[in-house]
Amino acid sequence: MKNTFKILGIIAFIAVIGFSIVGCASFGGGGGSSSGSSSSNETSLAAVPAGDVPANLVGKWYDDAKKRKGDFVQEITADGKLILDGGDISTLYADATHLWISSAEGTISSLDGTIGQKTPYRLEGNSLFMTITAMGMTMETELFR
Repeated sequence: MKNTFKILGIIAFIAVIGFSIVGCASFGGGGGSSSGSSSSNETSLAAVPAGDVPANLVGKWYDDAKKRKGDFVQEITADGKLILDGGDISTLYADATHLWISSAEGTISSLDGTIGQKTPYRLEGNSLFMTITAMGMTMETELFR
């Protein structure tokens, strides 16, 4: 039951992000190309053992670049905790390209609650992009430091 509430909280988090993106005029497009070069904030991640959170993911992530009071906040701690705005805490696992949570029974799930899947992510500057599925739509969400 506790795990169900955690997953529902994460789904609610993803839905909030999804609705905020759908409401933005900047939604869509693939934009630029990847040239292989990276800025200092786009540190290329080597293979990271599962359960270890890469240092550049640690911190507070907001659903709005302006960080207005009341925005949804997600915090990733160095010890691999995902703390959602409502106080829900999950253990977060990460590698160089995916994020996931694991139940006490060892079942993995993506951040949108899909059992047996992992959430793809990428970092660009101070933005964290995650590819999620909410209400049958696959979209890329953006969180800001």
